[in-house]
Amino acid sequence: MIWGPVQAQTIPVQTIQAEEPKQVLRALGLSDVIAVMRQEGLAQGADMSGSLLPSGAASDWQRSLEMIYNLDRMENTVTRRFFKELGDVDMAPVLAFLTSPTGQRLVALKLSAREAMMEGDIEQAARAAFRALDEKSDARLTVLNDLVEANVTGALNANYAYYRGLHKSGALGMSNQQMLEQVWSGEAEARADINECVFAFLLMAYTPLGEDVVAEYAAL
Repeated sequence: MIWGPVQAQTIPVQTIQAEEPKQVLRALGLSDVIAVMRQEGLAQGADMSGSLLPSGAASDWQRSLEMIYNLDRMENTVTRRFFKELGDVDMAPVLAFLTSPTGQRLVALKLSAREAMMEGDIEQAARAAFRALDEKSDARLTVLNDLVEANVTGALNANYAYYRGLHKSGALGMSNQQMLEQVWSGEAEARADINECVFAFLLMAYTPLGEDVVAEYAAL
């Protein structure tokens, strides 16, 4: 142990900047969000097992689901991708907002709404509330339109990956072109459902917030 004076060390700027993405993920409540995503995935997997799997395959399927929706694996995957996509982006303004009382309230509202939407009756009620609303009359909806496009892209890619998995296992005799055509044939239906689901969720989460707060968050 050194008791005498210790020369101060200068922390590289890169190290300080590298801490910002970690702090942003903590402020976003990533661990809590991942936990909800795991519950969603396990529930969807259980629904699939009843209609797609032969009898006796349930235990193997459950083990596969537990591996896919492993909390550490999911969080590490998101974190790595987050760091990769950010590059040299300055996250200080985002971090300042997220760690503010308003930002933390927004994060808590989103998590609470996502947990609530796992209940079928609550989801249907939220969808009904959205359908009863004029999209153009609520500024919160117009500033969040990009989220629908991102979710549609993700859904189509997921459907394509699903077909490829079936094809690889020998359960689906379709060419790559046929799989793509099948995915795109459901684009309009997927877009309508995602549009309703995304905005139903966001309206539930953001109803207690002012339009200026939502606009600021969307801009960030």
